[in-house]
Amino acid sequence: MPDRAKAGRFAYPSTNVTSSQTLRAALRGSAEAEIDGIVQISPGGAEFLGGQYNKDMVTGAVALAEFAHIVAEKYPVNVALHTDHCPKDKLDGYVRPLLAISCERVAQGQNPLFQSHMRNGSAEPLAANLSICSGPMIAEINEALDDGVVKMNVDTDTPYAFTRAVAGHMFRNYDGVLKVDGEVGDKKAYDPRTWGKAAEAGTAARVGVACENLRAAGKKMK
Repeated sequence: MPDRAKAGRFAYPSTNVTSSQTLRAALRGSAEAEIDGIVQISPGGAEFLGGQYNKDMVTGAVALAEFAHIVAEKYPVNVALHTDHCPKDKLDGYVRPLLAISCERVAQGQNPLFQSHMRNGSAEPLAANLSICSGPMIAEINEALDDGVVKMNVDTDTPYAFTRAVAGHMFRNYDGVLKVDGEVGDKKAYDPRTWGKAAEAGTAARVGVACENLRAAGKKMK
C-alpha cells in the first residue's frame, strides 16, 4: 500500500478508532470513497476498548482487531490495522515505526528530514506519515503528497463528527431522550441504535472528505 500510494502521489487515511462503531464508520467511509484504508488504535483508545474495570489496553486492541478481521470482510476494500504509538513493552515482536512529521513543517524545503534525505543523494521522495490534528489547508496537504507522504492520521475531526451528530440528535429530540417531568421518554429517540446510526454516518462522511483531500478516492486496489 505505501509503495502504491507513493507512486500515485496520494495518501491513505489512517483513522483512529475507539470502539466497534467508530471502526465501522472508518470502514464505511473508505468503502464509500472506494479506497483502501488504515484503522489505528492508540494506547488510550486500546485502554478504553479494554473496559474501565481493568483498563487493559492489550485486551482492548486484540479484541477490536479480531472484530475488524470479521467485519471488514463485508467491505469491498483492503484494510490495514495499525497500533498507533504502541509502547514497546506491549509488543510481541518488533513493529516497524512510521515517520511522523508535523503539519507545520511538511514542505520539502522546510523540513530538515527531507533536506537531509536529499543531501544524502536519494532521488526518491521520503515515504512518510503526516500527522494532522485538525484542518490543514488543502495546499499544504497537496505539497505533502508531492513530497512523498503516504499516510495521514485522521483524528480530532472524526470524533467531533461523531459527537456532533449525537449532540444534534439529542437537541432535536430533547423531550424524547430525557424523562421530562416524570414522563418515560421515547425509546425510539433514546435507543443507542438511533443516535448511533447518525454518529456512524457523520463519521464516515468525514473519512470520505479526508479521502478526497488525500487524492485517494476511487483508487482502491482491484
